[in-house]
Amino acid sequence: MPLPATLGAAATKASASLVSTELAKHASTGLFDAWKEWKKVHEVEKTKRESIRAQRDVAIERIRAEREVLQYYLEQTFAERRAVIAGMFEALDQGLKSDNLAIAERAMQSIVDTVRTSPLAEVKNLLTQNADPNVKEVWI
Repeated sequence: MPLPATLGAAATKASASLVSTELAKHASTGLFDAWKEWKKVHEVEKTKRESIRAQRDVAIERIRAEREVLQYYLEQTFAERRAVIAGMFEALDQGLKSDNLAIAERAMQSIVDTVRTSPLAEVKNLLTQNADPNVKEVWI
Protein backbone atom coordinates (compact mmCIF):
# COMPACT_ATOMS: atom_id res chain seq x y z
CA MET A 1 0.00 0.00 0.00
CA PRO A 2 1.40 3.33 -1.03
CA LEU A 3 1.98 6.06 1.56
CA PRO A 4 -0.14 9.13 1.42
CA ALA A 5 1.59 12.02 -0.32
CA THR A 6 1.88 14.08 2.87
CA LEU A 7 3.45 11.20 4.77
CA GLY A 8 5.93 10.56 1.96
CA ALA A 9 6.88 14.23 1.89
CA ALA A 10 7.33 14.24 5.67
CA ALA A 11 9.55 11.15 5.52
CA THR A 12 11.66 12.71 2.78
CA LYS A 13 11.93 15.94 4.79
CA ALA A 14 12.93 14.05 7.94
CA SER A 15 15.46 12.06 5.97
CA ALA A 16 16.88 15.23 4.43
CA SER A 17 16.98 16.85 7.86
CA LEU A 18 18.83 13.84 9.24
CA VAL A 19 21.31 13.98 6.36
CA SER A 20 21.75 17.71 6.84
CA THR A 21 22.33 17.27 10.58
CA GLU A 22 24.86 14.49 10.00
CA LEU A 23 26.55 16.51 7.27
CA ALA A 24 26.69 19.61 9.48
CA LYS A 25 28.05 17.54 12.37
CA HIS A 26 30.70 15.98 10.12
CA ALA A 27 31.62 19.35 8.61
CA SER A 28 31.91 21.02 12.02
CA THR A 29 34.04 18.14 13.33
CA GLY A 30 36.26 18.38 10.25
CA LEU A 31 36.52 22.14 10.66
CA PHE A 32 37.42 21.79 14.34
CA ASP A 33 40.00 19.09 13.58
CA ALA A 34 41.53 21.26 10.86
CA TRP A 35 41.71 24.19 13.28
CA LYS A 36 43.42 22.00 15.93
CA GLU A 37 45.94 20.81 13.33
CA TRP A 38 46.59 24.39 12.19
CA LYS A 39 47.08 25.48 15.81
CA LYS A 40 49.58 22.64 16.38
CA VAL A 41 51.51 23.46 13.18
CA HIS A 42 51.41 27.16 14.04
CA GLU A 43 52.97 26.49 17.46
CA VAL A 44 55.65 24.21 16.00
CA GLU A 45 56.56 26.78 13.34
CA LYS A 46 56.56 29.58 15.93
CA THR A 47 58.99 27.54 18.04
CA LYS A 48 61.20 26.96 14.99
CA ARG A 49 61.25 30.70 14.25
CA GLU A 50 62.17 31.46 17.86
CA SER A 51 64.96 28.88 17.68
CA ILE A 52 66.28 30.40 14.46
CA ARG A 53 66.23 33.87 16.04
CA ALA A 54 68.13 32.53 19.06
CA GLN A 55 70.72 30.85 16.82
CA ARG A 56 71.05 34.10 14.88
CA ASP A 57 71.61 36.08 18.08
CA VAL A 58 74.28 33.62 19.25
CA ALA A 59 76.03 33.80 15.86
CA ILE A 60 75.97 37.61 15.89
CA GLU A 61 77.45 37.70 19.40
CA ARG A 62 80.18 35.24 18.34
CA ILE A 63 81.00 37.44 15.33
CA ARG A 64 81.14 40.54 17.54
CA ALA A 65 83.42 38.79 20.03
CA GLU A 66 85.72 37.54 17.26
CA ARG A 67 85.79 41.03 15.76
CA GLU A 68 86.85 42.52 19.09
CA VAL A 69 89.58 39.91 19.55
CA LEU A 70 90.82 40.37 15.99
CA GLN A 71 90.77 44.16 16.23
CA TYR A 72 92.68 44.10 19.53
CA TYR A 73 95.19 41.59 18.14
CA LEU A 74 95.87 43.64 15.02
CA GLU A 75 96.12 46.92 16.92
CA GLN A 76 98.60 45.46 19.41
CA THR A 77 100.60 43.56 16.82
CA PHE A 78 100.95 46.47 14.44
CA ALA A 79 101.80 48.87 17.28
CA GLU A 80 104.51 46.46 18.46
CA ARG A 81 105.84 46.02 14.91
CA ARG A 82 105.85 49.79 14.41
CA ALA A 83 107.99 50.26 17.52
CA VAL A 84 110.32 47.37 16.65
CA ILE A 85 110.80 48.49 13.06
CA ALA A 86 111.39 52.09 14.18
CA GLY A 87 114.12 50.80 16.54
CA MET A 88 115.67 48.77 13.72
CA PHE A 89 115.79 51.82 11.46
CA GLU A 90 117.43 53.78 14.29
CA ALA A 91 120.04 51.01 14.58
CA LEU A 92 120.53 51.12 10.80
CA ASP A 93 120.99 54.91 10.91
CA GLN A 94 123.51 54.58 13.75
CA GLY A 95 125.40 51.85 11.92
CA LEU A 96 125.57 53.97 8.76
CA LYS A 97 126.46 57.14 10.68
CA SER A 98 129.33 55.40 12.49
CA ASP A 99 130.43 53.41 9.44
CA ASN A 100 129.78 50.21 11.38
CA LEU A 101 128.70 47.84 8.63
CA ALA A 102 128.05 44.95 11.05
CA ILE A 103 125.37 46.97 12.88
CA ALA A 104 123.92 48.24 9.60
CA GLU A 105 123.84 44.70 8.18
CA ARG A 106 122.17 43.23 11.29
CA ALA A 107 119.62 46.05 11.32
CA MET A 108 118.82 45.53 7.62
CA GLN A 109 118.47 41.77 8.10
CA SER A 110 116.17 42.33 11.08
CA ILE A 111 114.03 44.75 9.09
CA VAL A 112 113.74 42.27 6.21
CA ASP A 113 112.94 39.37 8.55
CA THR A 114 110.31 41.40 10.39
CA VAL A 115 108.47 42.64 7.31
CA ARG A 116 108.71 39.22 5.65
CA THR A 117 106.46 37.73 8.35
CA SER A 118 102.93 39.04 8.44
CA PRO A 119 100.84 39.29 11.59
CA LEU A 120 97.90 38.38 9.38
CA ALA A 121 99.29 34.86 9.00
CA GLU A 122 98.74 34.32 12.72
CA VAL A 123 95.12 35.54 12.51
CA LYS A 124 93.85 32.17 11.23
CA ASN A 125 95.41 30.39 14.20
CA LEU A 126 94.01 33.00 16.58
CA LEU A 127 90.47 32.68 15.18
CA THR A 128 90.68 28.87 15.22
CA GLN A 129 91.68 28.90 18.89
CA ASN A 130 88.98 31.44 19.71
CA ALA A 131 86.30 29.25 18.08
CA ASP A 132 87.45 26.04 19.79
CA PRO A 133 85.24 25.37 22.84
CA ASN A 134 88.07 23.32 24.42
CA VAL A 135 90.42 26.35 24.47
CA LYS A 136 89.87 28.28 27.68
CA GLU A 137 92.27 31.18 26.96
CA VAL A 138 93.79 32.65 23.84
CA TRP A 139 97.06 34.48 24.31
CA ILE A 140 97.67 37.47 22.11
